[in-house]
Amino acid sequence: CSCGASNGVDSQSESSVVRLVQQRPVDTAANRAAGEWLAGNAPGPEAKLLVLGFEPVVYLYSGLEQFTRFIFSVPFKTAWGGEAAQQELMRAFSDPPWAIVVQSSDRLPQMSGDRRDSRQFMREEMPGLRDRLATEYRIAETFGPLEVYVRRQ
Repeated sequence: CSCGASNGVDSQSESSVVRLVQQRPVDTAANRAAGEWLAGNAPGPEAKLLVLGFEPVVYLYSGLEQFTRFIFSVPFKTAWGGEAAQQELMRAFSDPPWAIVVQSSDRLPQMSGDRRDSRQFMREEMPGLRDRLATEYRIAETFGPLEVYVRRQ
């Protein structure tokens, strides 16, 4: 019997997660709309997606394969591994993704140690990605805090 068994999460940890979620509202309509737009406009099943933000659910809604093993932007923003993660990301651009979703409003200093959202962080700290967006991609749509960029033809 599992009666009274602990799920391994203490009440203090659970309340920390609840506070984190309450501090960062999720725009579920924007996530779904972006994913559906990507699904409907992808050039084919091989199209890949990079989500630079904290909404990995966009991968699910779009049905697109993730571009790298990084499903959100936290690894790029950390002091302890951000530089290595950014270098790995830029190496992957030898076969670039069809689309990149860049999110604002995803400030998560509790997780990354950085108070900037992904859009601001990318513009200030990720010149390689910022420059690729400016030269190789165009903004196709905006859904709330999500900007959807696609490769130029």
